[in-house]
Amino acid sequence: MTLRLDRMTIFSRERLKKFIRGIGVRQVRLACGLVLFTYLASHFVNHALGNISMDALATGVHYHIAFWQFLPVAMVFYTAALVHAGLGIWALYERRQFRWKAIEPLQLVLGLSIPALIIAHIVGVPARPHSF
Repeated sequence: MTLRLDRMTIFSRERLKKFIRGIGVRQVRLACGLVLFTYLASHFVNHALGNISMDALATGVHYHIAFWQFLPVAMVFYTAALVHAGLGIWALYERRQFRWKAIEPLQLVLGLSIPALIIAHIVGVPARPHSF
């Protein structure tokens, strides 16, 4: 029994090493992008709840804040945002030529405009005490 467990442990370690070696920069950037997309989708759901009623919006904001400001989730979110932005800038830096495909300039402009859009969104939200 012990020999079998040792073999299983070695097998799982080898599989884990092989899996980790297969992870590249694109996979990390995609995973970070999925975390950011999840935040954005939940944020848009909050806005949509405002179309139902202000009570629905308040309840949605409460759960949204409770989830996204939970320390481990917040750490994952901010790490994903920094890594995704950093890898995007690194990909632009590493380009050897600037022959653009049709969609690439749009992707670059939209990606670089996100910080300005976030600032405008935060400034545009009136500061008021929450009644939760």
